[in-house]
Amino acid sequence: MKTNNLSELNEAIVQNKRLLDSVVRTLSQAIDERSSYTASHTRNMVQLAEAFMDWLDATNHPWKFNEGRRRSFLMSVWLHDVGKLAVPLEIMDKASKLGGNMDAIEDRFAKISLLEEIAMLRGKMSEEERLLRKEERERALEEIMRINCAEFVPDDKMEFLKKIRNEKFLDENGVEHPLLTADEIENLSIRKGTLNAREREIIQSHVIVTARILDQIQFPDEYCHVPIWASEHHELLSGRGYPDHLQGCQIPKEVRLLTILDIFEALTAKDRPYKKPMTVDRALSILESMVSNGDLDGDILALFKESSAWEKLGVGL
Repeated sequence: MKTNNLSELNEAIVQNKRLLDSVVRTLSQAIDERSSYTASHTRNMVQLAEAFMDWLDATNHPWKFNEGRRRSFLMSVWLHDVGKLAVPLEIMDKASKLGGNMDAIEDRFAKISLLEEIAMLRGKMSEEERLLRKEERERALEEIMRINCAEFVPDDKMEFLKKIRNEKFLDENGVEHPLLTADEIENLSIRKGTLNAREREIIQSHVIVTARILDQIQFPDEYCHVPIWASEHHELLSGRGYPDHLQGCQIPKEVRLLTILDIFEALTAKDRPYKKPMTVDRALSILESMVSNGDLDGDILALFKESSAWEKLGVGL
């Protein structure tokens, strides 16, 4: 009888673990699939984590994870971006600096051309002047389009934006308007990436939301580290991370590993519209520079490099 009770207890424990795992994976899938641009991010990170921990086991490394710690770490990876449920999709999926506002600029430029054509027909502007203005505006529009999709805006493009900031046009009622609005100039002036300061702050807030959500879950003792490991993955050893600017020994080794996996996957991802995927060599070079700057753990990065965990994703050099 006791044997049957023990067997039933063990079966209940196994079923509870399966239930918890399935809920976590379903939640993670819901987060990723909100955005078609990051649909594979968490799954790729889980594969990287599994390959890395398998390598630790295969090499009998002193840091190899026991079964409980392995499950906890993988659950942290599955849940590390749960806070992105609170991030507006237009920010999550912002593929260019202007987002969906490029159409408004094109429409405005087309309207200006039409107004100038009317002015010419009414004798208020010569054909030569109209054509000259149209050509200048077309060149400006092409430049704006290039800047809008650029991964990085160099100094000469910033000078162009400073100049165009002061240009005006008259509407059909003779009222003066800026050629580009203050918001459009602000977004086009983003040096790197597609997010302005306010949008970046909103994106970064997802780790605070992650901590808030996971703190509400009564994890079994085996998973007591999950809320901390999952919510601290943007902290850096130098204190330059967020949200709490933790430093050095304040950041657990598991978090340091999760951070490396997160950055590596983001750099090599093929599904981001705002940047091209990097090769493994280039991504590792950036991670090494972050080690040199005191941001990442060099020992863990060395292990990650030795493990070649990315081969499980089919990512080439």
